[in-house]
Amino acid sequence: MDVAAAEPAQAVIGTVLVDIALILAVAFVFTELATRVRQPAVMGEIMAGLALGPSLLGLLPGNLTEVLFPPSARPYLDVLAQVGLVLFMFGVGYRFDLSPACRCTSETSACRACGCCSLSSWWPAWASSPGPPVRRS
Repeated sequence: MDVAAAEPAQAVIGTVLVDIALILAVAFVFTELATRVRQPAVMGEIMAGLALGPSLLGLLPGNLTEVLFPPSARPYLDVLAQVGLVLFMFGVGYRFDLSPACRCTSETSACRACGCCSLSSWWPAWASSPGPPVRRS
């Protein structure tokens, strides 16, 4: 095994692990702050994502986004984020309770049917529209 090729991979893995620890720590702090002001924990996690992203961290001097989340680590973080999102959605679906939706009245059923029909009739017209004109320069 080539030692020169192994070191960059180990450095990327180390960077990804440090980034994960940083994300979890910031998410924990923001979650605690959100619960103290009587907000759901997910609001704190969203605020942590905004704080670590280019929206807030990118505004600070020193290009901290590139330093903390280098381009070599971003593909790995993206894959981990997608896996986390899939697991989250499976967890939401697993705990989803359909019993309130089954106890619907005829008015609710009529409203659902109208919504589905209006969406069904609107979608083909929108999908076949040519869209805005494209300016060529």
